[in-house]
Amino acid sequence: MSDAYSHFDFSGKSVLVSGAASGIGREVARAFHLSGAKVLATDIDGDGLENLVSELGSPCQSVMADVTDEAQVASAVQTIVEKFGRLDICLNCAGAGGSKPLLEMEESFWDWNVALNLKGFFFCIKHQGRQFRQQGDGGVIVNITSVTATINAAGLTPYAAAKAGANKLTEMAADELRHLGIRVVAIAPGLIKTPATEKINNTPEIMNEFKVSIPSGRIGETSEIAHTALFLASDGAAYINGTIVHVDGGLDIYGVQPDLSKVREYYR
Repeated sequence: MSDAYSHFDFSGKSVLVSGAASGIGREVARAFHLSGAKVLATDIDGDGLENLVSELGSPCQSVMADVTDEAQVASAVQTIVEKFGRLDICLNCAGAGGSKPLLEMEESFWDWNVALNLKGFFFCIKHQGRQFRQQGDGGVIVNITSVTATINAAGLTPYAAAKAGANKLTEMAADELRHLGIRVVAIAPGLIKTPATEKINNTPEIMNEFKVSIPSGRIGETSEIAHTALFLASDGAAYINGTIVHVDGGLDIYGVQPDLSKVREYYR
């Protein structure tokens, strides 16, 4: 068990992680595996999944699954039950976005954002919740949303709208599934060091803009999201339900994100 995550013990737990091939999802999968859990990692990136399983070894396994396809989500839930006997904890980490001016945005771009960042959460919660109901002893669902759900981020309109919907979906699911013993919570990361944010992290002038907006004055690490996920999934967080936990260095209290794509300039 890794020293970094050794203060958590998920031995014997079966954990499903979507979006596990890279970034936050990958580190979340690592964290639960290194804390003793049996992990089934899913993603659309087969090479990334293969690399993760090779790194971690047994009992980490993987299966290709696209969260925007309900049949594939249902199949992934069935797969973890077949491999590990049951489902205990779900980490819904799959998500992505892009920047475009609202008035120049194609319908397909909007639909892709909403499908991946909102509908995918619906499919996951639906089928994970059904499995928990069948088992009869509850479970935990942790959704990875985004600080952009609650701050202004020019150019990220469909992404932010979908993430805001995912936050509300988290709250509604926690309320509706209460009598099944299912806890549903969300983590809203701020700017985190991942392959998707590499350009931001490696460009001093951009980072300087962000540092003005982030009270902690730095970009976050994937391990900081993983530690939060471990806590929220643990028995120590049993009284935390329906909550959106911001792990963003304080960006949410500032209220605006730098306009990286200069979308505001487009309208001048």
